[in-house]
Amino acid sequence: MQESKSNDSQKNKTDDDNPSSVYSELYHLSKTRDEWEPKPNPTRRIIMNTFYFMVGIVLPIAGFMIWVVFKDDRPEDAIYPGIGTLIGTIMLVSFNVLRLVVRWY
Repeated sequence: MQESKSNDSQKNKTDDDNPSSVYSELYHLSKTRDEWEPKPNPTRRIIMNTFYFMVGIVLPIAGFMIWVVFKDDRPEDAIYPGIGTLIGTIMLVSFNVLRLVVRWY
């Protein structure tokens, strides 16, 4: 009678209580987010950073939004749209000032 009670109590335990269960091993052996992410392809990264740089020059507002999105998660990639935004904004302002100066003379 005693043995059947002990067997019943063991059956009622969940898998999380059992240290040798599959779930507890997966929990303790789980990798961090950085370990699960695939390594970036350097060629693809160069192409994408060039694209973000060009977007920043042509459309400074879009480059600024890309910079805001990337600045916390990927700061090394956020440099390119940020620089493109600065160059694009300087070019737009200088062309407008040049246009006003030429119109006055």
